[in-house]
Amino acid sequence: MKKKFVRLTPPDESHLDEYDRHYLNSHFRFAAATFQTVPAVVAYHSNRAVAQYDLNGTFIERPDCWRFVITQWDDSNDGGHSVGWLDERVRLLFFRDREKCIGEVSSCEVEETTVVDRLHRQTAMAKYLFRYLPTQFGPLDEFERYYCGVHLPALAQMADEAGGLRLFLTNRVAQEAETAVRPDGRTEYTGGYLATASTHRYEEYYFDNIYYADTFFRRTEVLALLRDSPFGRVPGYHVEEKCGIDRRVRSG
Repeated sequence: MKKKFVRLTPPDESHLDEYDRHYLNSHFRFAAATFQTVPAVVAYHSNRAVAQYDLNGTFIERPDCWRFVITQWDDSNDGGHSVGWLDERVRLLFFRDREKCIGEVSSCEVEETTVVDRLHRQTAMAKYLFRYLPTQFGPLDEFERYYCGVHLPALAQMADEAGGLRLFLTNRVAQEAETAVRPDGRTEYTGGYLATASTHRYEEYYFDNIYYADTFFRRTEVLALLRDSPFGRVPGYHVEEKCGIDRRVRSG
């Protein structure tokens, strides 16, 4: 099983409402319907950033990101690449449609680790996503020593105690797909990978509601990690997650 985060940016900020309309009504809908017929796709979710983690530990600031698309798939027949399970005809339909609503794309394969899991028949949750950048946190090896040795253990302890926190996942970026502009002007994956990924890690937090989340993220101890760390404030987002397909089976 593989998982990837695809960070989408709009072609520009001046027509964001129109890009959102096309993305949801055409692009996302087509993807959700298509993936229903592709057994390899296990889960497909789109996350729209609606607010960003601010200096007060709340989510009121205007976000500097637009969308994060998360896909999980059976990699047994993907040819070793994150779009290998998608046939060429459908892949081209996706790429050509991107011109109408999507600008730049960053596609990262990740390794997921569950930190806290208290899910129990929830039907709706409030979701938050944090992103750790090389430009802020430095070289990968140094970051991982800090993150795994200091940051995550402290954060995990507080998350384990947090009321209303149902699921906390950390995702280590393994590699980021390389893209190139084709002769016809369209952007497509080359099949290769970047030497340095644009993100070190993604974190996903799911709460029963925004009130539990507000209490957690404003805790002094949490602020010390997510706002006041030696590396500064971690970019974090309140996101609206839409499910296109989810075939995951929970154990237990």
